[in-house]
Amino acid sequence: MRYSDGQYFFFASDVSTYLSCKHATQLAMQYAVEGKHIPRYHDPVLDALIQRGAEHEEAYVDYLRAKNLTSTDSVKKSFEETITAMAAGVDVIVQGRLEHDEWGGYPDILIRVNGKSRFGNWQYEVQDTKLSLNTRTSAIIQLCFYTELLSIIQNEEPKNFSIVMPGDPFKIDHYRFNDFKAYYNLIKKNFRIAVESEATSYPEPVEHCNI
Repeated sequence: MRYSDGQYFFFASDVSTYLSCKHATQLAMQYAVEGKHIPRYHDPVLDALIQRGAEHEEAYVDYLRAKNLTSTDSVKKSFEETITAMAAGVDVIVQGRLEHDEWGGYPDILIRVNGKSRFGNWQYEVQDTKLSLNTRTSAIIQLCFYTELLSIIQNEEPKNFSIVMPGDPFKIDHYRFNDFKAYYNLIKKNFRIAVESEATSYPEPVEHCNI
């Protein structure tokens, strides 16, 4: 979450965090307005997981490149760089920036698939690389978030999004966006109500408190 010139800007993680704890959303808003960063504590286990996640993403991208698919590098891209790559029909766009109004973020991968879009006779779908073999609700919400942004940008709604898990070969679970759209729209609506309402009076303990 970011706050600038009286305007909040939200990321996919903000919506999934709200799903876990409404009070965490209020705290994030407070920190954003005050220009502070949410405290982070050094955790060697978390650092190792982040490193493994980055290695998993890179290994999957290498796997796609070995199939003779064109690909960008793994550096986070600006919105303009992402649009340029999409217009050029690059097969695999890594860490591309998606944004619209106050919403934005960086999906792991945008992969080119058959279809039509504003760019030509192709379109893109979102893929997320995850270490966990069990898909969490928060991951589905984030993928819906990116898919909605992608729909606006390419003027065509993707039918699917995917989660890529480790394996030999990689295990890829495909999900239909339409199967989750109504639930996602409800969560997003409630999230907007929460950020426009007064702060929670007292936080109820939830599992997210341990994070």
